[in-house]
Amino acid sequence: MTRRAPPSWSERIYSLLVALLFPAEFRARFGQDARDFFRDQLLEERERAGAFGVALLWWRALPDLVTSALHERANALVSPRPRQDRMSTLLFNDARYALRAFRRQPLFFGVAALVLALGTGAVSTIFSVVNAIVLRPIPGARDASSLVEVGRTRPNRGGSLTASYPYYRYVATRAKSVDGLAAWGMTMVNLSTGGQGIAGLGNAVSGNYFSVLGVTPALGSFFSGTDDVTLGREPVAVVSHAFWRRHLGGDSSVVGKTLRVNGRPLTILGVAPPRFTGVYPALRTDIWVPLDLRTELRGDSSTLGDAGSSWMQLVARLAPGTSPARARQELSALTAQYVAAAGDGESRMMNEYAAADVDPVAGVPADVAGAVTGFLGVLLAIAALVLMIASMNVASMLLSRAVVRRREIAMRMALGASRTRLVRQLLVESSLLFIAGGALGTLVAVWGTRVLQRIELPVD
Repeated sequence: MTRRAPPSWSERIYSLLVALLFPAEFRARFGQDARDFFRDQLLEERERAGAFGVALLWWRALPDLVTSALHERANALVSPRPRQDRMSTLLFNDARYALRAFRRQPLFFGVAALVLALGTGAVSTIFSVVNAIVLRPIPGARDASSLVEVGRTRPNRGGSLTASYPYYRYVATRAKSVDGLAAWGMTMVNLSTGGQGIAGLGNAVSGNYFSVLGVTPALGSFFSGTDDVTLGREPVAVVSHAFWRRHLGGDSSVVGKTLRVNGRPLTILGVAPPRFTGVYPALRTDIWVPLDLRTELRGDSSTLGDAGSSWMQLVARLAPGTSPARARQELSALTAQYVAAAGDGESRMMNEYAAADVDPVAGVPADVAGAVTGFLGVLLAIAALVLMIASMNVASMLLSRAVVRRREIAMRMALGASRTRLVRQLLVESSLLFIAGGALGTLVAVWGTRVLQRIELPVD
């Protein structure tokens, strides 16, 4: 018969601490099991790392011993609680035990949380881009759901054509299905406040552009009226809120001051509201000028009334109770009338576009919205695949860790823990791990979205 070795000094000290710290009921039920468990760990650490392993074991055991003792003493002083309170206490204890386990293995916890953060952060970032470009209405616009893009198209809805100013005025003065039709076009500009020039994106817009969109100024006022030729003779401009903050110092007295645009001095009429950057939020507009100033700023020889100069985008607000299909029908009829009336005033190629198309305003032009949405959908699917792979990797890590913890689980079952209790403990650990990964993923998404917002998209 094998004789058991006498207890070491570490075992004697541990037994003394159990006797001094824990209440009698706990010592009677679990005292011997706790001492046996400590003895097994002590033997294992001695074989693995000698005196250093023993010191490391005490470093981990003492905080757990004191914390558990205080908890048992507190439980012994209070009366039995309802089942719901007991369940809350058990879940709290499971969470606390899980945190201690993570503290003992910080590398495992850190790697698993980082893998989950990359997966969730990728999905959140791509979805933020999809939301900003495709799903979210124009920031700063009133009732953006009633805004539509209007474009010339062939009667069989093949292809699209931007509008000329005569076509815009013909349709705008006759359409009853829309509550305002505005025109605008993009142009690259060089802006200067007296120092170094700044390359930016400008929009030449009709006088009713801001009123049709339902945008109110942050400072000053916007253009008004429908006589775009007369308005173009006024050297005025509206700057974006971001340009005002970044390059004009957020000066509240900026209205009435001069800004040089492509070398021409323009008077600042107003400042757009925060986050409003035009019909396409993905393209950050810095300045808006009257339509008739575009040819001068670009140095073109054409005039605003040139029927062959087709460069404008049209945006309209549907009249109350009017559907996009009804507006498409009326605008197509008006377009056919315009083509018939224009005769040789337009080229033969332009005369082929004798119908109109009406599409809800999105963050990108209607003719490329399908391609952009499909591309972003592929990116979102790839990000979701990355998240799935990350989750599978973390699951594999947890399974490998479970193999290492077989001895611990067997000891807990020997102490009386049920299978349900053990499953709940493992679920709490996994939940805390995924919550931490999700929180880090949110930070990754915020950082990634800010990085993407700084990318200047090419206008073309």
